[in-house]
Amino acid sequence: MNTGERIIELLKEKNIRLIDFADLLGVYAENIEEWTRGNQNPTLGQIVKISEYLSVSCDFLLKGEQPENITVKCPHCGKKINLNIP
Repeated sequence: MNTGERIIELLKEKNIRLIDFADLLGVYAENIEEWTRGNQNPTLGQIVKISEYLSVSCDFLLKGEQPENITVKCPHCGKKINLNIP
């Protein structure tokens, strides 16, 4: 499954219309359809927006895998925290 196919599956799961999602991203629905065919790929900026809108990681969109844990750095004190993702 490619990135575009994963996006379409997530839209179906969340009951979001393709045309509405395209408007939200500022692209044409045809662009997203091209992603599903593998003819085009979303830009890095679009991947980040898509992951935020659909509440999934960029890793999941790109590779179909969820990371087991991530390291987050506090912007105030600089302390790093390891988070386990179920």
